[in-house]
Amino acid sequence: MDDEQLWRRLRAPFPPERVGKLTRLRCSDCVQAPSGACPRHPKRRCSECGRWMSPAHVHLEYVGHGDVTDRLLEVDPRWTWEPMAVDERGYPLLTREGLLPDDQVGLWIRLTVLGVTRPGFGGGRNVKEAISDAIRNAAMRFGVALDMWRRELEVPGAEEPEEEAEEDMTWAEITASVRSLAVELPQAEELFTGYLRAAAERLWGATSSEDLAREQREALRQRAQAAVRRLRELADGRPSPDGITAEDMAAAWAAAMEGEVLEPIIKEVVP
Repeated sequence: MDDEQLWRRLRAPFPPERVGKLTRLRCSDCVQAPSGACPRHPKRRCSECGRWMSPAHVHLEYVGHGDVTDRLLEVDPRWTWEPMAVDERGYPLLTREGLLPDDQVGLWIRLTVLGVTRPGFGGGRNVKEAISDAIRNAAMRFGVALDMWRRELEVPGAEEPEEEAEEDMTWAEITASVRSLAVELPQAEELFTGYLRAAAERLWGATSSEDLAREQREALRQRAQAAVRRLRELADGRPSPDGITAEDMAAAWAAAMEGEVLEPIIKEVVP
């Protein structure tokens, strides 16, 4: 192939079987939350990727480091990269500036292909990941997988999403959320159950779910959803923005455990 054909080959699309999918959170609060979901975006099952996570995410296409390397070797077997700077020991100079929230280290590199040198920056949880990311980033400047980078930048709301209204959760989703929170907050299930027991008894004098009318069960479901939000905030160490405090939940739990309310309101799922 002549030079013009080689440059076109660099920009050629990758076959579908070589293209992967990844998810990226687009809410800064979700990124910072230990659970990966902020109070505005409680976790739910994504209909597209099937993951149980914050709905404030986008789906992006990507090509792995191995496929990018294969493309570079195909076009120029003598391609090279070098760090843009080195430390006193001669190792690549690493930085912790300009990183994504999950990254720990980053570095600038120079990538040379077909005698042309262009810069790239990469980040990752370790040096190996940062180098791989930097090579893919620099290869993009030669046109490798450029269409995917362009689509990533065109994702609407990828940086500053609009406020999203919280969708109603079913009892099954509420129960699953509480169980998942128990990993970070071991007392989550006890706090949740105790709060609902005390709420049902104090509001309607109910000591069993069978004592509740349909509208009362719906009101209890709404309180249960609010309790899930509060538990998530407790797990994330956030202050309460609504009327349910950690002290309220703990007091309700203690009251229920002391036998003031004998029958559980929530068993597995309230019908």
